Amino acid sequence: MDFKKLNSLIILGCCLSILFMVSSCGNTESEKDSPSKTEPKAANVSPNVVYPWVDKLNVRENPDTKAKVIATITSEDGLTLLGEVSKEKDLIVLRGVAYEENWVKVKMDDGKEGWVFGGTVKKKGEEKGNALITDSKFSFPYFGEFDLGEWEKTASKEDVGGDAEIAESTYKKGDQSLVIAEHNLGEYGFTNYQTLKGADGKILKERRFSYATDIQPNEIEEEVIDFSQKPAVKYMRKQKVYSPFFSLNAWPVMARGIWTKAAYKVEGQ
Repeated sequence: MDFKKLNSLIILGCCLSILFMVSSCGNTESEKDSPSKTEPKAANVSPNVVYPWVDKLNVRENPDTKAKVIATITSEDGLTLLGEVSKEKDLIVLRGVAYEENWVKVKMDDGKEGWVFGGTVKKKGEEKGNALITDSKFSFPYFGEFDLGEWEKTASKEDVGGDAEIAESTYKKGDQSLVIAEHNLGEYGFTNYQTLKGADGKILKERRFSYATDIQPNEIEEEVIDFSQKPAVKYMRKQKVYSPFFSLNAWPVMARGIWTKAAYKVEGQ
């Protein structure tokens, strides 16, 4: 046997093995250092980021509704809170609800800074805001969602006495009727009523909203009585405000607060 050739083959095999091991280790290290394209990235969600719950929100130069508008953003645009708030709170009605909050300074994605009213923005997952309310389309908690375009207006009347003005309209759809009444009490406030009745004329649900200015602080109250439940149930929430309704940008139609629920005793039962 030629031992010289055998030794040469053994040495050559060892060298090839070492080269293979070094090459393999190099590839493993390279894959480790380079992140996989399919590996999910950690979400970069900051607790200081808020989003408008209204569309076309104006970002202003100063904390004032009359200040210059520097940008208009949508509900998809995130805003970073800078930790600076206005000295005073404002009471502004947004989609029928009165929000008494500070203005907050924010930074937009393009780096620009400005001010937005605190009532217009919320954090991800926060329950705040409501759908648009108009004279013909509205949705009230525990009362229901209505589109008066689908109802036939069957009656209307108006009455004026002293400082009070009363307007009432009746609508019909199928075997149900809806009565909407507005009582303007002048400087003392106002009260709105919605009453839903069934085919037999019995009340199914009744809603009352009031803004009372004859007490301090002023009180906004909203209640719904559901007679379709047995026994009847009353839902109520209240809100304290410090401005008369006639000084606001719009008249509110819903209260902002926590609902309470209680059994409602029907007279005669």
